Amino acid sequence: MKLATLWQRRPVRIGVYATAAFAGYLALLGWGLPALIERQAPKWVSQEMAANLSLGEVRFHPLEWRLSVSDLLLTGEDGKPLTGFSQFEVDLEPWRSLFNRHWQLHRLTLADPLLEYRQLGADNNWQQALAPLLNAPAEPEPAGKPKSGLPKLAIDFLAITGGKVRYEQDQSHATELTDLALQAEDFHLSRGDNRVALSLSGPGGGKADVELSATFDPLDVTVALDLKHADLTRYWPYLAQDFRFDLARAKLDANLQAHVSLAPQLQFTLSQSDITLRGLDLTDKDRSFIALQQARLAPIDFDLAKQTVKLGALELNGLDLKANLTEEGMDLATLLTPISAESDTPSEGAAEGSAPAWSVSLDSVLLEEGLLEFTDQTLEQAATWVVNIAPLKVGPLGTDLTRPLTVDLDAQINEQAVVTVDGDWRLDQSAGQFDLVVDDFDLLSTIPYWQPMVDLTLASGSFSTHGAVKVALGEPLSLSYDGSVDIAQLVTQDTAAERDFVKWGQLNINRIEFDLANRRLAIDQLAFDEPYARVIIDEDGSTNFAGLVASEEAPAGDETGASGDTSEPQAPFDITIGRVLFSNGSAFFADNTLTPKFATGIETLTGEIAGLDAQTDSRATVDIEGQVDRYAPVSLKGTVQPLAAEPFMDLALNFDNVELTSLNPYSGTYAGYFIDQGQLDLSLKYALESNQLKGENQVVISQLKLGQRSDSDKATTLPVALAVALLQDSNGVIDLGLEVSGNLDDPEFAIGPLILKALGNVITKIVTSPFSLLGSLLGGEDPPDHVQFAAGETVISDDSQAQLARLVEALAQRPSLVLSAQGAVDPVADSKALAKVRVDARLMPEGSGLTEPPELVLAAAYDAVKGMGRAQAEEEALKARLPDLDEAERQRRWKKGLYEQLLEAEPVDELALKTLASERGEAVKGALVDAGLDPKRVFLKESRINLDQSGAKVVLELDAAG
Repeated sequence: MKLATLWQRRPVRIGVYATAAFAGYLALLGWGLPALIERQAPKWVSQEMAANLSLGEVRFHPLEWRLSVSDLLLTGEDGKPLTGFSQFEVDLEPWRSLFNRHWQLHRLTLADPLLEYRQLGADNNWQQALAPLLNAPAEPEPAGKPKSGLPKLAIDFLAITGGKVRYEQDQSHATELTDLALQAEDFHLSRGDNRVALSLSGPGGGKADVELSATFDPLDVTVALDLKHADLTRYWPYLAQDFRFDLARAKLDANLQAHVSLAPQLQFTLSQSDITLRGLDLTDKDRSFIALQQARLAPIDFDLAKQTVKLGALELNGLDLKANLTEEGMDLATLLTPISAESDTPSEGAAEGSAPAWSVSLDSVLLEEGLLEFTDQTLEQAATWVVNIAPLKVGPLGTDLTRPLTVDLDAQINEQAVVTVDGDWRLDQSAGQFDLVVDDFDLLSTIPYWQPMVDLTLASGSFSTHGAVKVALGEPLSLSYDGSVDIAQLVTQDTAAERDFVKWGQLNINRIEFDLANRRLAIDQLAFDEPYARVIIDEDGSTNFAGLVASEEAPAGDETGASGDTSEPQAPFDITIGRVLFSNGSAFFADNTLTPKFATGIETLTGEIAGLDAQTDSRATVDIEGQVDRYAPVSLKGTVQPLAAEPFMDLALNFDNVELTSLNPYSGTYAGYFIDQGQLDLSLKYALESNQLKGENQVVISQLKLGQRSDSDKATTLPVALAVALLQDSNGVIDLGLEVSGNLDDPEFAIGPLILKALGNVITKIVTSPFSLLGSLLGGEDPPDHVQFAAGETVISDDSQAQLARLVEALAQRPSLVLSAQGAVDPVADSKALAKVRVDARLMPEGSGLTEPPELVLAAAYDAVKGMGRAQAEEEALKARLPDLDEAERQRRWKKGLYEQLLEAEPVDELALKTLASERGEAVKGALVDAGLDPKRVFLKESRINLDQSGAKVVLELDAAG
């Protein structure tokens, strides 16, 4: 059959046309479409973007509607990758798309996708690549066209494998996430309940698995994130420039259950989530200062809409923290403060209360094990404190300040002292109360804090206390403590001699109540067991107590406490001490100033002081007994009040049967004789009231025999042997009753010096107080040892004339005495008085009858001293300064100012003062001679060579004639 005949058949023509059309379809889609994509896609990218696109092979299966693209790579103009993949394949479902009226894909897979994001200052590689598109003018949307939502796209199976995401910052730090995998089935953009599984790996072995259940229109996503072993050090370089420390190690685990929704508004919640941080190590110059084995926070609940954050327990384990205190402050504060925060200023735009308050709560913070090492470098010798915590529990914390914060701490200080703190703190009241226990705290740890100020060595000592502390911050600070205190095995040593100084076996306070706000301190019983003190007087006369505290001169200009402190004085502390007990006490006393040296001991010191109270009318009883050198009993009994503003004392101190031979170092040194035999009974009774001390001393010396003389250069020149013979009765007993009285704030009592003073007072008082002797001869007041003058004057007052006459009367009964007189001046007062005499003589000449200088004369004198016109200038300045002042008052002030300045400018030389002193001495001698004293018995001392500037007076001295 011919072809023409065959072509005439309709079925044949249709078949041929269909075959041709099918062949064209296969050629167009199977070859033309891939070729078009391979040629046009790179051109479009290069024309429309600042980037280049390269493609491997593009295939399209026209029968299965499967498109595949291999080896796609999009690079920037710098040739660096932006994105790409090794294989992309999608199975299209055109018929299902047509019937279902939405885009339908059967299968979409993406292999080895790559995404690179490089931050370049304020710009990034994607902004640069897309700049032509972003800067192109946007086409106006047709009016009334509704905004399109998400495209209706459904995918039966979606898979991404082998993906990589790389982030680089300023060409210095880069992070790459690998093994990115995503899988979803029955994925639909416009329908809910899309389930997507995503996983990826980070640098350092971290891995994240994410499961999403999502609705995209409107957005409603539930996320379950399981993050394991995320190495935070790989991300630290992006933050390091804002901190002064380095992150050496840290890995993060997280299990987050999140929900994000935009219907009807943004909502974000976290529920039953937890975060675990492991192996944290923060370093500074390769020195680890914070290390943490593990920190876990669970559960975590967050609600953006409700503005609530609910946190369960923060559990810390294996904390190792090192801190240093320097003159600049705590190094941790500097290291942990972000650098940017130092220059930040508080925002002025946000008004208080403009936004709803968030509610934040943390149930508890638990530190299972911790080691805190603190070094105080502000001291001359650095002090290191090591605190082992096991455990510490604090909570709850949060924005609700009405909930009490519970604190439970068990710790060990410097591997010895055990410390426990258990109590509550009220954040809303800034107050709390705690039970405190400290056992066996080694006091040696405190040495660096007080050693530079106290020249003392602490050999041993431990501190313990059990009690309750109450604290309330504010003005004033409220602090109270109720508990017991023990200080055991305290031993201090003299640094120079390296011998025990003060020590005791046990100091126990069974109950101490301290209240700072009410300024009250109450001690029930303070008991010393085996107390000991060592008192030494060195060859130079100093004592081992005197050199303990280092003296520090106040800086120049420091007037703190004098006039700088304007605060009101605080009331004194109300102090009460029920009983102070002593048992098995002892003391040692040595005086190395003597020849030979003297030493003695007090032993078996036992007794008590009961009823110490700061109340003025309170009296404490004293009952203490001991022995001197084993044979001589000593007792101290009476009542005292040392705590009141005005102390009170009524004490009796008795020494019985003290062998005087033991005092030979004192008698040989000061009396000039050694003692061959004798015994001493000494009874000292002292009463102190209203700062007035009254003493009744009874000294009884039996069978005293003086021995050979000593060669001491400190011995008195008084006739000691004659005095003993005069005082000793027929039985060989010297009985002296000595009374003392006066305002003695610092009486110095010591056994040896007190006995020798009692022996010598009878003799030495005569020669050391000659004017008192003269007074005793006449009765009444003692004659004066000086004559006082008015400033600038040489005229003796009537009272002084009468006292000089009384002195002459006494000297008549002591013809062997002579008198010397030396004039003296007060440089300030006398100079001013002499200057006034000279100025008045110029301004108001003698005989003028003037009582005040005339205005013109005063002004002229002022101009002569200060310069022409200065008086008028002073007047005009006063008018300008006080324009409203009455004219008469202004004139008075002006004249007064001129006159006082003339006085200050008037020169008074030393010769005038010496002349004044000499004239005063001559006036006194003349008065004495006029009163009947033989001129040969009164002598004038030279005042013009060595000027006495002790005051406006004449100093009198008695001496023996010849």
